[in-house]
Amino acid sequence: METISNIALSLLIFAFLIGIIVFIHELGHFLAAKKAKIMVQEFAFGFGPKLFGKKYKGTLYRVNLFPLGGYVRMLGDQDGSSFLKYNLKKNKEEDNKYALDLIKKNNIDLNTEDFFIIEEFVNAQAESLAKEDYEKLQNYIYYEFIPNHPGNSDNKTFNQKFLVIVAGVIMNCILAIVLFYVYFAGAGFFTDLRKLGDPLIVGGNVSNPPYLVEIYGTDNSLVSDSLLIKANDQLINSESNFDKLLADNYNKPINIELQRLANGVSEYKNVNIVLNGDGVKSSMDMDIRGVIKVGDVIKDSLAEKIGIEKGDYITKVFGQQVSSNMNISDILSANADKEINLSYVNKLGEIIDTKFKVPALDKDNKVILGISYSYNQPYLESIIRVDYTDNKIFSGVSHSVNMALYNFSGLFELFKQSVKERSLEPVSSGVSSIVGVSDLVYSLVKINDFSNIINLAALVSLSLGVMNLLPIPLFDGGQLLFLIIEKIRKKKMSEKLQEKISVITFYSVIVLSIVIVLKDIFQFDFINRIIGLFASIFK
Repeated sequence: METISNIALSLLIFAFLIGIIVFIHELGHFLAAKKAKIMVQEFAFGFGPKLFGKKYKGTLYRVNLFPLGGYVRMLGDQDGSSFLKYNLKKNKEEDNKYALDLIKKNNIDLNTEDFFIIEEFVNAQAESLAKEDYEKLQNYIYYEFIPNHPGNSDNKTFNQKFLVIVAGVIMNCILAIVLFYVYFAGAGFFTDLRKLGDPLIVGGNVSNPPYLVEIYGTDNSLVSDSLLIKANDQLINSESNFDKLLADNYNKPINIELQRLANGVSEYKNVNIVLNGDGVKSSMDMDIRGVIKVGDVIKDSLAEKIGIEKGDYITKVFGQQVSSNMNISDILSANADKEINLSYVNKLGEIIDTKFKVPALDKDNKVILGISYSYNQPYLESIIRVDYTDNKIFSGVSHSVNMALYNFSGLFELFKQSVKERSLEPVSSGVSSIVGVSDLVYSLVKINDFSNIINLAALVSLSLGVMNLLPIPLFDGGQLLFLIIEKIRKKKMSEKLQEKISVITFYSVIVLSIVIVLKDIFQFDFINRIIGLFASIFK
């Protein structure tokens, strides 16, 4: 039942967040349009069939069935995308006269009448007029009256149209800034980010956070594989300062706030542990910094015969401290058929000094230890910690700027990786659909991490704003691009070209969206998880 309640709560939070983010975006377009005295025909929250609506001061405010979107339809728009427009066309004089006489006959004043009344009147004539006469009325309204109407967005200045287009993005950025302030106020004025390339960070102190792989002398499962956040109630934002703290607290416990990341689950803990001291206390211990961390051990290899196991640390070979500059194979090969000393730390944190005879050279004139390995680096170079403690007043603004730049630089870095590796995997891993966002919401709900849900909402709002500026038709950036082109050409795009671009872009976006959704469904194993959920319910 707990799983079902978590899923239900996650869906509600997800729908609410997406709804608010899209609503704020469309509200930006709406307010800017009203400011420019553009006639807004519809302001819709959600997509699909109308649940309810109300007409007020010339605008239909409506709530639709699916709360994952919205749109603002202004006079001159053929649909809610605001891309297809009703452009001016020259009709025959006698056709226009027929339409005007019909309108006048029905006591409709085009200069003062609510456009809803005009639109309803036109639609009502479809049944009473002959097809040819109805087309005359339609052509006048859609290709003479609307294009020349002062409330048509096309009849506004370049600056007014520019502001209407970018207003949605501006509102999303404002929402992100406000949410970041709320998040920082509750969680502390810092954040940890995956490092992609060399991102530009403004207004914050940048460091690499310490990562605790394991600890000895206590229950390792409680704190292993953890990102260290605070030490003695102080944010860890400097490698040198944290190393000094470890040295000053030799053999002494330190109060550590950490985020455990084991087994794909994130949880926060507060513990008192000794990280540095006599012998080896943890993977953070000064005695094993930069030494070899043993990965897999080949069966019947020299390492296995010595007693080395996966997870051990090799600290000394032949009396020399192990470092990244040392090649153990070269040392072993140079001492073939001789006895040498080797020191390593086992899983209990015990320092083992062993003496063994190096075997003879193999056919390649080498002696292989038989392990895969990495070097024990206590600070994660793949993660950056951005600390805004000294910039609290502007933290929300600074972080919004940083994350906007991070979105572009990160995607560019992933694209470079994809080209280098000749694989779509890197760039696809950095792109997610609403399925991926909903899965992240569910993960945060499971551990009651509601502060990071606020952070996620801010990131989604900012991403929606930033990505909307991409020069893609149907996006705000695409409309902005065509607005600039029309300004330069001093000529509007033809309706046929608009329609072709709109259709091609629409289906391209749909296909791309389906691909990304399917990628997320398989990546997050949604099918098996749903089957497992129903199996547990009806067991």
